Order: sequence, then structure tokens, then C-alpha cells
Amino acid sequence: MTLTPDLIDLLLKAGPTGVVILLFVLGYVVPKPAADRMEADAERWRHAYETEHAAHETTRVALIDQAKAATAAIAAAQTTEKLLSEIKQRPGAPA
Repeated sequence: MTLTPDLIDLLLKAGPTGVVILLFVLGYVVPKPAADRMEADAERWRHAYETEHAAHETTRVALIDQAKAATAAIAAAQTTEKLLSEIKQRPGAPA
């Protein structure tokens, strides 16, 4: 939007009231109830984000714990397999 001489002349003739009305129409000035609703809506979204973020962090920690447990189980299985194969290779080992 360019400020043409006609627009400037119009704003000067309208005075402060005209400027406020123009700002209201353009959406730069909003009524207090609308601003309060927008603020409450922003607070609800912020709370939803924080709740989701905390849940995601809990899930991430649980997945890390699960991966550690799986790694330990694999190591135990490999050790057991090695022990059983050594027992089978001994002379006089049960078949």
C-alpha cells in the first residue's frame, strides 16, 4: 500500500478519529474482548504444546531404556550361545 497524496490528504482531514477507524478496519487495532480471546487461545495452544512435548520426552526416555534392555538381552543370549557351544565341544559332553 503506497501513501499517495490523496490518501495522506484523506488522513489529515479525518483527524485522529479517522486514523483510529482506519487502523481498526485494517486490523491493527482490535477490541479488548477479541484480544482477550486471542490471548486465551494462545495460552491453550501453549499448554497443549508443553503437554505434548512432555509426553514425547517420556516416550523418548522409554525407548532409550527399551533399547538398553534389548542390547543387554542380546549380549546375554550371545554369551549363553557361546557357553553352550563350548559345552557341546568338550569330550564326554552329553549329546
